[in-house]
Amino acid sequence: MGLFRIALGLLLVADLASRWAMAAVLYSNEGVLTNHFALYQPISAHQFSLFFALSSARDVEVAFCLTLFVYLAFLVGYRTRFFHLLSLVLLTSLHARNLLAELWSDVPLHLFMAFSLLLPLGSRFSIDSVRQSLARNEEHDPTELGFRPPDPPIVVSLAVFAILLQLAAIHLAPALGATGDPWHDGTALYYALHQRLWVTDLGAWVGDHVPARALTLGWRGLHVVVGGLVLVPFAWSRRLALVAIAVLHIGDGALFNLGLYDFVMLAPAALLVRSDDWDRLRAGYARRKQALIVYFDADCGLCFATARLLARLDGLSRLSFSASASDAAPPEVHALADQTVMVRAASVPPAEPHAAGGRPSNELFTKSRAVARICRSLPLLSPVGWLLSFPGVSWLADRAYEILAPRRAAVSAWLGLAACGLPRAPAARASSAPSPRRWTRVLRESSAALLLAVVVAAQVFRIDDHSEEAGSGGALVAAVGYPRLFQNWQPALPDPVPVEGMLVIDALTARGAHVDPLAHPDHPNPLWNAYITRISQPRFSAYLDGLREFMRRRTGGQRGADGVISFTISWEGTPIAPPGFEQSRTSGVATRRMLVAQP
Repeated sequence: MGLFRIALGLLLVADLASRWAMAAVLYSNEGVLTNHFALYQPISAHQFSLFFALSSARDVEVAFCLTLFVYLAFLVGYRTRFFHLLSLVLLTSLHARNLLAELWSDVPLHLFMAFSLLLPLGSRFSIDSVRQSLARNEEHDPTELGFRPPDPPIVVSLAVFAILLQLAAIHLAPALGATGDPWHDGTALYYALHQRLWVTDLGAWVGDHVPARALTLGWRGLHVVVGGLVLVPFAWSRRLALVAIAVLHIGDGALFNLGLYDFVMLAPAALLVRSDDWDRLRAGYARRKQALIVYFDADCGLCFATARLLARLDGLSRLSFSASASDAAPPEVHALADQTVMVRAASVPPAEPHAAGGRPSNELFTKSRAVARICRSLPLLSPVGWLLSFPGVSWLADRAYEILAPRRAAVSAWLGLAACGLPRAPAARASSAPSPRRWTRVLRESSAALLLAVVVAAQVFRIDDHSEEAGSGGALVAAVGYPRLFQNWQPALPDPVPVEGMLVIDALTARGAHVDPLAHPDHPNPLWNAYITRISQPRFSAYLDGLREFMRRRTGGQRGADGVISFTISWEGTPIAPPGFEQSRTSGVATRRMLVAQP
């Protein structure tokens, strides 16, 4: 669950970063959909967004900065439950601000965030877990730092099953429910890979050179395999599911330009890793990390607090701690006891001066070199350890250490830590984390069951943005619509139709030249692709005025011969040649439908 939280946090940050570049265009009044028009004529009957309160692009950027802070707090596991809930509200608000730019990844991310809100995601790999451990185990002696509290109890929850069931449904529903001629004759993936808005260069090449039927059958087969395996609760099935998910979505991401969809599908794979697999990974990783003895000034409050923190970060049990002034410390440690922290390899006895090859294997490291050795033995701080090993960085770190070391007593007192030289009381050691109360577990499981019932009902009754409220069913539609927990899964790729759609912008300058003011790249942002695909549909024609006004603002600053005096924006559909025919030999004729024009 800790790994799942980290994956979700990274997805939230990546989702926000992908929208940051389009903040002014899609989420401000300077773009294609102003907040007052979105409120006056909402795209969905159940559409709530805190971002409706923002008008200018600067307002949106400030809100994005605050949202990033919330996402990062959830990522590192600081007050996890609170920032998890706040992240879910902000995520839904951001996506609901402009539903014309909704991506395939949005609804699955909402679902995984909603179900995982009922799980203790902050119990591992988090600031919360470190804070709780420091509060439960108040060590006062270096010998007590070797105590490692037991792992948190295993959590058995309906929410975990609901996440895996959701993952299976996302894969099985489009694979088993795909209908139409392209799916029956095996050309669906061929036509999908010829939609230039949604494919990568590799995808376009595969669409031209790999047999169409093999592509389609392979895509559907992998979806069925993944959807079936994640629900089989055996070790072999879970491991095969991990491999199948990785193959499917890494390959899918290499072929299609769908934004974060494939990464969102990879996140729940963390819940498929079994405890025995974790044990093997931990044992193998621990063998690569050097065991160390850390000698430090145990009478210094700052030093002892740092040692307590390092003991919590030492998940591989590679560090042991000793007071530098103790009788067990070697003479060379006593000589430097008041000056620096010291580190020596624990696997080589001090009497052995040299190891094979002539290098002293029991070398004593001090200052930044000692800190670097400690960091390199900890899983999360290895990059810091390697950075401190660079000559220039290590020199700066040594100077900083020399400034801090003589002042550590004053710093300890300023931080409210134990003053140097005072005796310490015996430690009060707690054995393990308290188990959740019975009523808390009942409430959590009841909430998981209710949420699962809501999303199952959304699938049964095919609830979407166009569902109408009717009697008691209105509450269900609202419960699904506001947090965007829809279940009307379609193939997670563009509709496999034999027509390629493209937005065509033809602007006329004062000197008679035809230009495209947007000048979009070959593979533009998936958010923009989603917007132009939806705005071209007749049911969204009411929002075309926003596109017209956006284009007028974009071209209004140009004057002189290069100034735009008129423009038309059209949607062009070009027939795709069937498999086995060159695209230039198709007999179809492109159709163009005008969307907006100025004047």
